[in-house]
Amino acid sequence: MVKTLADYIPPFESLVFLLTKVCNQPVELDTNLAEHRLDLFYRFPTGRLYLSIYEEGHSRLGQGKFFQKYKGPIVIINYFVLEQKGAGLGTNLANLLLDLLKELNFSLVILKAKNAKAAKFWSKLAFLPLPHTSLEAPIMYLPLDNRTKSSSSLALLITRQFLTES
Repeated sequence: MVKTLADYIPPFESLVFLLTKVCNQPVELDTNLAEHRLDLFYRFPTGRLYLSIYEEGHSRLGQGKFFQKYKGPIVIINYFVLEQKGAGLGTNLANLLLDLLKELNFSLVILKAKNAKAAKFWSKLAFLPLPHTSLEAPIMYLPLDNRTKSSSSLALLITRQFLTES
């Protein structure tokens, strides 16, 4: 069982291998462990992914009454940018990440869509707009307990190995 934010670093380091394989280009990961927060920065030649894991009760976005039923750490996708669009790469990368988060027993992912096109992308992955938020650039959320896993068996292998070693 994961006890501290630092315990999450190894499975996210393992995700580099999968992202490299899917992107067919080298992926680098930088981590920053701060008080009550772990930042993960994935960089590759044609894109970037930056997410933060907040301990329960320490994310401004996750503190609203709407999210009180979700227990445990909250994941916020700060940005996800790809140069290549329309080829399914973004969907594949997002599914790898979401599968890992589900396997690690996270219950909630939150993001702010940059625009309506981004909101459409995230809604295809089952993200929902927060009620009373902008339709053009909504804050969106995904309860992971309702998510069915995609077919990324390599991600499951890596996370199962991590979970049995912890």
